[in-house]
Amino acid sequence: MRWFFMPLFVGIWGLVTYLEFFSPANTNELGFIGYLGMSVLFLGLALVLWFMSSGKLPAYIIEEEE
Repeated sequence: MRWFFMPLFVGIWGLVTYLEFFSPANTNELGFIGYLGMSVLFLGLALVLWFMSSGKLPAYIIEEEE
């Protein structure tokens, strides 16, 4: 799961970075604070997804009844 979503997050973040700073049509649409907030949100989502898929952060607990 993490090997699919991490490149996807990097690709989306790269596209937003390109559109925010290097595209002549959309320059400064988010602003620096908006871009920083979006980057922090993506980093937090990526970390939680990484920890959940590696087993360090439980996604759910299955209790088997005997």
